[in-house]
Amino acid sequence: MEKMLKTKFWFILVILLLMLTAPMVSSITRTITDTHDDVATFIVNSKGNVWEANGSCIQAAINDLGLQKPRFGGWGGVHGYVWLPTNTTLITNGTIVIEEHTTLDMEGSTIVPSGNFDVFELKIGAQLRNGIVNISSVTNYNSAVVTFEKVYFYHGDHLTKVYNMELISDGLRGKGIYLYTNGTSGSLYQQVTHGSFYNIKTRKFEYGITLNHTKRSDMSYLNGNIFKNIYGYGDKYFITLHEDDQCEVAGNYFQNVQCNCTSDTEYVIWNNGVGNVFDNVVAHNWDNNGGTRVAYNFSDTIDCDAPGSYDHYGADECYLSFRGGGDDIEVLPWERYGYNQNVYTFLNLETGNLTIGVVNEG
Repeated sequence: MEKMLKTKFWFILVILLLMLTAPMVSSITRTITDTHDDVATFIVNSKGNVWEANGSCIQAAINDLGLQKPRFGGWGGVHGYVWLPTNTTLITNGTIVIEEHTTLDMEGSTIVPSGNFDVFELKIGAQLRNGIVNISSVTNYNSAVVTFEKVYFYHGDHLTKVYNMELISDGLRGKGIYLYTNGTSGSLYQQVTHGSFYNIKTRKFEYGITLNHTKRSDMSYLNGNIFKNIYGYGDKYFITLHEDDQCEVAGNYFQNVQCNCTSDTEYVIWNNGVGNVFDNVVAHNWDNNGGTRVAYNFSDTIDCDAPGSYDHYGADECYLSFRGGGDDIEVLPWERYGYNQNVYTFLNLETGNLTIGVVNEG
């Protein structure tokens, strides 16, 4: 009986050891010790697999989840997670693609790119949070820290989230957050819609946050993205919303925005889209720029040639409430014909002035 019990004990022990080591066989061969060389120092995903803490293994941990869904397969189902080790600096040698329905939680760590490339590209339903990206060591940087995958063909929702992120540049290089369509693409439709950005800091970029729509198509949009609690320091062009003829940058929402202006800051907001909202914008130290620059520029006129489209300028259906930079707003008179939609509301929180612009077309 005693011999049988010993045999059973060793059999169970072997099975338990196999169960504990199996998830790690395909991902890492390093021995975990009892001197804080534990799972907290590795990259971990929600399948229970672990990787060495380096930039290339971040993509491996994401790909290991295998959660990418069919383009029109709906938004429910399993969501995967990848966690970086806390407060660690990792160097990446290429763009990190956060696949569909995957969250990358940086846990306070810092990503440093080794060269001039986009740091993150987020696909449908992807999330990025709780980290720092520092591109200041790349002297020729003109790419972007965060971009969205352009959704090809007709689809209404991107449903991507970025929050609790600090993006750092130097020398007015690169773009912090860059949402865009590409006018040269052979694909008929491109859409970047319904992304959410919360608690974002940008520092000394050429472009802090930019929405740039150049794909001419009736079914291409850059609409409905939400930005809340945004703080910029010393960016040259802080917030830019740009659309070309036959494009639509509309219904994007910015709330609780602070721009700490320096002598390098050319503008706080430049917008030529329709129906965009800028609620509670604070421009600190805009007086550094005197009267030579325009803090809030809504003067660009779009002459739309597409059938069913209408001409407009950047203040159309625009709402702006702000504090600071009130003497430097530029809105051109309405001079073209089209729909009667050229209405704007500006609320100067510093002086209590409310301006409502309405032009009736003949």
